[in-house]
Amino acid sequence: MLRGGRLPKSPKSATFIKLRHHLPLGSPFDRLQVSRALAAKMSTMSNMKKITADLQSALSGQSPLSIDLYVEVLADYEAELKASLDKDADDALLCMLADDGDVAMMVIDWDGSIYRNENALKKLRAMWRHRFETNVQTLVPILSTHISQKNLGVAGIKWLPASTD
Repeated sequence: MLRGGRLPKSPKSATFIKLRHHLPLGSPFDRLQVSRALAAKMSTMSNMKKITADLQSALSGQSPLSIDLYVEVLADYEAELKASLDKDADDALLCMLADDGDVAMMVIDWDGSIYRNENALKKLRAMWRHRFETNVQTLVPILSTHISQKNLGVAGIKWLPASTD
């Protein structure tokens, strides 16, 4: 992993992952805190190892993604995250949340298409087909930290031109 969350380039394509330390709910440079209502819904989950294991299990396809968690929490943030994607001119945005063993995720593509849970995972695998495992290993610990602090785990994704070396 390179400085700033940048991943090494793959021979076919490259991805730059820009971690979001804010959500569109606050000012543009503030760390985005999950709303009080959301915090009240979430179980106290300070064990980062558990969050990390839950995220990895969901991303590997070993455990199902939770439609209930998506509907109860992430769905409320779709419009704000989509606006954030447009504002930051990213090519895609990944958002994940883990709570009490459940995991939900969304991917918003450059054209505004929103992919939820299993469809988001399929989209992410297609986007990162040559670097999926490497990108997951890079992001999961960071997303786990954000989630353990009662934030949504959000990362902006930019495509970089492939190296011509």
